[in-house]
Amino acid sequence: MDRSPSTDRRALGKGLFAFAIVTTALAAALAPTGSAAPNATLTVQLVPAAVSAGQPALAVATFHNVGPVRLPDVRINLHFPLGLSVVSAPGCTSVGGSSTNYVCGLGDVQAGAFARASVSARVTSNLAQSRNVRVGFALRVGPGTPPPVITGASATVLASNTVDKVGSCLKVPKTLTATLDQQETSLPAPPVVDPKLKLPCTPLAVGVSPTPPNRGFKTKLASVDVPKLSHPARVVLKFPNETLPDEGLIVLPPGVHPSFDNPNPLWRLDVNGKRFVVPKCKPGPAFPPGWHSCVISVVADPNDPAHDYDSGTVTLLVQGSGFGDPHYIG
Repeated sequence: MDRSPSTDRRALGKGLFAFAIVTTALAAALAPTGSAAPNATLTVQLVPAAVSAGQPALAVATFHNVGPVRLPDVRINLHFPLGLSVVSAPGCTSVGGSSTNYVCGLGDVQAGAFARASVSARVTSNLAQSRNVRVGFALRVGPGTPPPVITGASATVLASNTVDKVGSCLKVPKTLTATLDQQETSLPAPPVVDPKLKLPCTPLAVGVSPTPPNRGFKTKLASVDVPKLSHPARVVLKFPNETLPDEGLIVLPPGVHPSFDNPNPLWRLDVNGKRFVVPKCKPGPAFPPGWHSCVISVVADPNDPAHDYDSGTVTLLVQGSGFGDPHYIG
């Protein structure tokens, strides 16, 4: 997670951009009766937080034996709701030929060890309305049929015509672009997930949300949902007329467009509503110490309608800090 420098409490004005990168991970501590309690935890996740119609999402269950002894015959049942069908389930088997119910055997898990099951499921391609979905997980530990521990994960599946939020989980990820009222958030040519996470696909999502009310923001809220990647990604934020800093806000030589001379080109907005200036990248580009995002460039649109350089793009360098962080950089 990015460090949190002291909050600048000035009102946000023209040229100060709200930007948040979020994930939606749901973690639950086990509380069963039987051998697993209280010596194990189960983290369940459905990523990305928003997945487009016709595209795959990834359900992940991570089991951690935190106790001093081996836990035998660990297995997890997954139940997908109507509208999702499993397309890839390495190490798992269908229950009775179902396309929505699978069991994943993790075997014996040694003391202190982790075990993970991940299943990819595709959203139906003709979804008429966006809706929240929940994938159910039933964990059993030990031989026979011990009582299950029930938990789950949720995400938003997007209607076929949704363009302000876009998400998928592909083995070879493709460019994603979300648009709302001419403002864009784009992940051009994103890298794959960090191989150490051992995921079958790379969960990614981008979005543009309405401007938070009564906060003084001039732009809408851009969001990017990424896990830890094989290498940092470039994120391009495109802002329409009257939202980039114009020449009246900074002193520049004739013919020079606003760039890093704007002292606060972008903000991170955390889950509590606090805002922090996103720093400029170091040469390379590279992240400043303690950060997982930085501003590569701020470029005015030379075709700005009024030729006052208050539309254009902000390009970021972004790296997820882990898989399933509740929130990070932006």
